[in-house]
Amino acid sequence: KLLRTCFVGISPRWLTCGCSAWHAWVCRAQLVAVKKVIAAMTIGKDVSSLFVEMLKCIQTSDIELKKLIYLYLMNYAKTQPEKVILAVSTFLRDAQDPNPLVRALAIRTMACIRVTEIVEYIVDPLRRCLADTDPYVRKTAAIAVAKLYDLSAELTESAGFVGE
Repeated sequence: KLLRTCFVGISPRWLTCGCSAWHAWVCRAQLVAVKKVIAAMTIGKDVSSLFVEMLKCIQTSDIELKKLIYLYLMNYAKTQPEKVILAVSTFLRDAQDPNPLVRALAIRTMACIRVTEIVEYIVDPLRRCLADTDPYVRKTAAIAVAKLYDLSAELTESAGFVGE
């Protein structure tokens, strides 16, 4: 309900006006709403019904908002495996982001989502991140290999991440 009511009464033309003030207001409103959702999730309330609304907010350049949404996805991916597949394109795009923090966040999130439907999508970005120039990204990718092995040892071995 928090995200759904965020834009009640707002004219659709405002969404496409391109105003930087409007964009800043929308980003702030999304951040406040997502923080409330995460707070509710943290104290044990079931906010899984907001999965689609959270997915709609995933394509953002705000790192704080992206971290919170990724945290939500990691928590509820097991209960909504058919919907988490919708986030894969964003994960793949973020794994190639110029910002090393965003690249590492995308790889870590994909590895933490324990859903077999997205396991096959992590191989290529993981291979790129293992050879990344940034040490934080490489470290995160190395940890992701261990998590991938736990989920699918066969895939990890066939991709050449570990020896036999």
